[in-house]
Amino acid sequence: MNYKKVCFILIGCLVLLFIAFGINKYRIEQININAQNICADDELIARLIVSNSNPFSKFKFIKKRNTDCKVLLITNK
Repeated sequence: MNYKKVCFILIGCLVLLFIAFGINKYRIEQININAQNICADDELIARLIVSNSNPFSKFKFIKKRNTDCKVLLITNK
């Protein structure tokens, strides 16, 4: 009986570690995307459009792309 409890606790800890690692990796990726100007990178735009199936994420992405393009146009004018 004790071995089963210990096994469940260890498996639960491993699952929580994997979840924390995935969230951290996602957060770092989002910081990297937000730090660069996505208007100039067509390959990144195509990859993000394909990967974002959530419509609210698409709206957020389109808004960021539009603002980045405006900034790029103003700086290069």
